[in-house]
Amino acid sequence: MQEQVSVSHGSSDRSPRVTPSDVVSRARNAAANYEVKNLMDVLYATKAANIGDPIVVEESNRHVLLKIICRERKNQARDEYIKEFIGALLSKSARYPNPRVSVLCCGTVSDNFMILKALW
Repeated sequence: MQEQVSVSHGSSDRSPRVTPSDVVSRARNAAANYEVKNLMDVLYATKAANIGDPIVVEESNRHVLLKIICRERKNQARDEYIKEFIGALLSKSARYPNPRVSVLCCGTVSDNFMILKALW
């Protein structure tokens, strides 16, 4: 069952508060469920985890650009979760030592995509 990750913006609702460290922990724990040997495994895990449909935009020996068509609506917690999930997956492979993942851009809610850059 996939958890819904949302961030409260000071409203009076009774939904549980999600801190940035909670998002990071959840993403890393989710990534631990997948065996990763190469970039294809990262793409498979991203889709299997119901995060979205990943597309490799550019790849080299030192970086990869990924476009992810996201399944969840755009919010800060979602973006951080996906960034940490991809980073945790890459770090499980000896092929991608010490990955650093950053969000380059996000589409509008209607486009619902994001572009990530991972360096190692």
